[in-house]
Amino acid sequence: MMRFVRKKIIALTSLLMICAASIAYADDEAGLMAPLEPVFSVNFGPFDRASDLVGWILLATSVLSIISILLIVILIFGLKKQNKSAAKQKKDIAELNEKLQSRYDELCRKIEDVKKSSHREIQEPVERDPLVVPHTMNIEIQHIERPKPPTEEELYRPFVTAYNTLIDSNEKAAGFQKKRNQDNFLAQFHVKAFKCENAERRVNSPEIPPQYKDCSQNDKPCFWAFEFVSGKCAVVPNTKPYDMMNHETGGLKESFVSNFMENNTYNHIRVIRPAIFDNQWNLLEQGELQLH
Repeated sequence: MMRFVRKKIIALTSLLMICAASIAYADDEAGLMAPLEPVFSVNFGPFDRASDLVGWILLATSVLSIISILLIVILIFGLKKQNKSAAKQKKDIAELNEKLQSRYDELCRKIEDVKKSSHREIQEPVERDPLVVPHTMNIEIQHIERPKPPTEEELYRPFVTAYNTLIDSNEKAAGFQKKRNQDNFLAQFHVKAFKCENAERRVNSPEIPPQYKDCSQNDKPCFWAFEFVSGKCAVVPNTKPYDMMNHETGGLKESFVSNFMENNTYNHIRVIRPAIFDNQWNLLEQGELQLH
């Protein structure tokens, strides 16, 4: 663009020099243009001679050239201003890019710091109160020991304790109160009853092993069973008196170790350890009784 402007300026300068020469001719008093007089002395209508016509043409051309020069100057200043504006915009864009890049780098550094901090917290856990949950993104999963399952004794112990309490209370309670206490005990532990079904045969043949079957809770003799886990029952004698017949033929001596003495009858029974049967009434483990 600047090269084009320069060419225009050179052309207009040449034109102005021609105009200056024409004006010089028109006002030639020294006669320097005398050799060309025949050419410019021709008559062209309203003009006295050709030199007048050329003078007017050159004058008009000079005016137009001046106007053109002014327009070109204005154009040059406009282009310079536009170039300055474009340079400023380019500079602003460069500064904005630099700020954005700086901000981006800062964010990247912060992200890296957060990652390093999180990794350090995971690698080096801080001791905390196990009852307080930390309000952080990185929650440590602490190893919590599961409670040990209760032992069999812990499962059947409430049944044995309630049975011994029932025996103790029956010694002081009246008949109606004894019945109520017993019913409450049987309902609380969902007690099942079974007895030795071949007790009569064992009177004459004590070597025959006892065989057990379900029965009414009021049968004599009979056993009370509490199923403390699936398929296993804690077994105690019912509250009837413990006598020689029950001991020898009713299956009590096979089910319990006790301090029983022949020909004695015991009204107070204390269970030290219940006998363990399966739910088909097969003896798994002998119990222990204290008789008074």
